[in-house]
Amino acid sequence: MEAIILKPKNKQDMKFLMELARKAGIPAAKMSLTDFEDIALAELMKKERTGKTVSEATIMKILQK
Repeated sequence: MEAIILKPKNKQDMKFLMELARKAGIPAAKMSLTDFEDIALAELMKKERTGKTVSEATIMKILQK
């Protein structure tokens, strides 16, 4: 399933869009930028999953660059 992400300019626009979705019978939920970033990171991690184990030392070495 696909989704549409809308970023209202202000609280009135957010209220309007949420009400519009409700009246149209479309499930809708508010999401913070942090929530969105977490979901995007999780999707990227799933996409790039190799099934291989990497040591903590290897990860720290890469992060220190």
